[in-house]
Amino acid sequence: MKFKSSIKIQDKEILLCCGRGRCPSIKRDPRAGDTEHFLLTDDFGGSIKLDKEQLLSIKEAVKNLDAI
Repeated sequence: MKFKSSIKIQDKEILLCCGRGRCPSIKRDPRAGDTEHFLLTDDFGGSIKLDKEQLLSIKEAVKNLDAI
């Protein structure tokens, strides 16, 4: 089942909401001290740190996954 997500900006983070309560989020890593590192947090509170180049490559990665 596909859910249409909407993008919301709240408290200096981007929320990827689908209307089901918890939302994945993207925000600048406050510990990095720069503007090139981000935290991508899932619906369950787990997070990974990505640099800007890695974050921007996610869309291309999803396209490649669709081709597999």
